[in-house]
Amino acid sequence: YPLCALAVSDERPDFSMAQETLHKRFGIINFEPLRPLFKKIYSSAFAHYPGLQGAGHLRAALTRDSDPSARYKLPNLCVSLGTCIALKQQALQAMNKLNFADAIEGFRELLWNIPFVPILTKEDLKDARRLVDLAREYITASRCKLEAKALLEKSASDPRAIELTCLFTHFQLQPSHVVLGLRYAIQALWKLQNFKTCAILAARLRLPRHTGD
Repeated sequence: YPLCALAVSDERPDFSMAQETLHKRFGIINFEPLRPLFKKIYSSAFAHYPGLQGAGHLRAALTRDSDPSARYKLPNLCVSLGTCIALKQQALQAMNKLNFADAIEGFRELLWNIPFVPILTKEDLKDARRLVDLAREYITASRCKLEAKALLEKSASDPRAIELTCLFTHFQLQPSHVVLGLRYAIQALWKLQNFKTCAILAARLRLPRHTGD
């Protein structure tokens, strides 16, 4: 269990065992974004009590097991599916405000938390996979949007920018965000008088999943 290395270490925790386990299970090779999470999880696994004057503090391990007779104890965690769902909501709010850079950061933080979430049931596993899929779609779509915006600032008729604007509408996003992408793409194509592709995208707006029918 990768988090055991975080919770049972000495005063100076060694995260090498956790990194090795995460690499074997998930193929992670860049641990720099995860280091703050390592420290956060390690800190949440212990309670510190002040000692007598001149004496050091007392430290006690916090566990999340309900059975007091269990031989092995699992450390208390500050990461859960609820944490990831909250990060998802924050990232979606950024998308609603068209703040694509913040949305990317929010969904990336969600992905960084996922490897540490305790998966206890099949439903938990399905929920975690859905969050990963959603984060992947939104990160890629947002990156396309930012790249298209940068290209359009240089040239309003840049073909690559128009392609990226249209590509944004093909990701598995929430219907409201797909509609928003369709409207931007239709406006861009109309200005370029590309009426054939514009008509195809306009027809997609009439689909039930986009109209709310």
